[in-house]
Amino acid sequence: MGRRPPARDVLIALAVGVEMQAELFTVDGPRRDVLIARLAVLLLAVAVLFRRSIPVLAAAVALGGVALLES
Repeated sequence: MGRRPPARDVLIALAVGVEMQAELFTVDGPRRDVLIARLAVLLLAVAVLFRRSIPVLAAAVALGGVALLES
């Protein structure tokens, strides 16, 4: 099994990002907290994008997104 083309990685990251943003429409909380959560899941979608090409960067971005969610 070969490496996926970059276009597939972009589509997967886009699908993950859209799905996570759609889930945040159901969250009822302070506006600031929802905005922070939206930023954090956007970082997680970026991590998915870079997971194959630059895995160390993807891990760092994912860690930052999770840390932001926990704050």
